[in-house]
Amino acid sequence: MIAEEKDAETLSELILRESTTLGVRSFSVNRKTSREVREVETQYGKVRVKVSGEIRFQPEYDDCRRIAMEKRVPIQEVYLEAMKNRKKE
Repeated sequence: MIAEEKDAETLSELILRESTTLGVRSFSVNRKTSREVREVETQYGKVRVKVSGEIRFQPEYDDCRRIAMEKRVPIQEVYLEAMKNRKKE
């Protein structure tokens, strides 16, 4: 499981209580990212996107899902609309 360090104790207790394991190992890792979060406007509303450099671009799944449920359209439709509008952000 990957989690925030602040949640380690609570999650360890949960794992020990709710699973058959007899122990939990934990260790810290570092992660480096080179991305920023922006928003793009779509016909369905604003979608947050992760942008890294000039070519990497990923719409946020949670935003696409929420909008799809609100507008009653497929998630893929919202996702593709965000991808189409990435040049406009």
